[in-house]
Amino acid sequence: MLTESTEVKKELEGRIIKGNAEGYEVMFDNIDESKFREGLDVEKCKKLIYWCILGYTTHRIEETKNVEIMNFDFEKIRVEFDSYLDELRKSFYK
Repeated sequence: MLTESTEVKKELEGRIIKGNAEGYEVMFDNIDESKFREGLDVEKCKKLIYWCILGYTTHRIEETKNVEIMNFDFEKIRVEFDSYLDELRKSFYK
């Protein structure tokens, strides 16, 4: 089954819409703002982080839209995503 199938595409779009609506609040609900470097606008940093995550997600969906689900390497994607989060931490955290 290709991810281009209507059923999978519809499911992904639904998750994206739901994620966008709830994601920001859930993502930053328990964040420790004291970890941010001094002089940064924490709210702007949170928005930048959120936009980076949305962009990564969109990139991954586009990149894999014609790949069979069974061929997804979810662990590789998770590791790559975590590496990007690590870079964001270096940018914004003390």
